[in-house]
This record gives sequence, structure tokens and C-alpha cells, in this order.
Amino acid sequence: PREERQEKARAMLRLVGLEGMEDKRIWQLSGGMRQRVGVARALTADPEVLLMDEPLGALDALTREQMQELILEIWARTKKSVFFITHGIDEAIFMASKLLVMSPRPGRVVASIDLSFGRRFAEGAKAGDLKADPQFIATRERVRQLIFSTRQLAGAPL
Repeated sequence: PREERQEKARAMLRLVGLEGMEDKRIWQLSGGMRQRVGVARALTADPEVLLMDEPLGALDALTREQMQELILEIWARTKKSVFFITHGIDEAIFMASKLLVMSPRPGRVVASIDLSFGRRFAEGAKAGDLKADPQFIATRERVRQLIFSTRQLAGAPL
């Protein structure tokens, strides 16, 4: 029914922080707001797994960080599984509970790393503190080393 659909849409807009923007046209929204609409639209279908393939790639650095935090907050609230694909090493480490590092062609998993930074953020830790944590920095260097060593072995351009 129409009213049920509208209430579901309003609830999802509230979830992504766009309450009161229901009547705006897409061209009236910023890039970050448009990304939030996309997340709300996907969640409206109540999927078991939310597939996000480079969803933040077109955003400026500040908006990208805000969206990372929003996605983690939504993940914590909804308990949805999120399969997040990114080329951003810091983004991957911050957001992942399990990080799969892939090799270049043919793509193969070269490492699987369990992480807790996103969980810690969802539990109240500050993003800046987590990203400055020596463990975060060491993980970033380990992942970078894995990526570049597999690219060199595969003869892929750097």
C-alpha cells in the first residue's frame, strides 16, 4: 500500500540523516546526499547483504570520511551484512571486520585479515583516534606491502 511504502521511505531517509528532504529533487542534493539516497534506496528492499562497489569513489575527502562513518553507523543499527569493495586502503581497514586483499589479474585472495576498527567506531571510539592507532598504521603498511608485492609478481603496472 502507498502509505506503507511512504513510511518505509521516510524511515530509511531518517536512518541516513535526510529527514525533511523527501520533497527535494535529485539535482538539489549534494554528492554526499545523493549517496545517502542510494543507501536508503538499497535498504528499503531489506536485503540480507548490502553490496557496495566503490560507492564513495566520486566524493571529496571530507564527505567520503563522513559517509564511511555513516555506513558503519547504519551497519551497527541494522545488523546487515555489507560487502564493501574499495581500492582505498585506509577506507578498507577502517570499515572492514574481515578484509580480503586481492591480487591483480587473475584476481585471487592473497590475504584475509580480521579487523576491529569499524566495530570499535560503532561502539563509540573516535574515527581519528582509530586511524592514528599504531595497530591501524601497521595494518595499513602490511596491506600496502601485500598489494605491491602481488602486483610486482604478476607484472602489473604500479
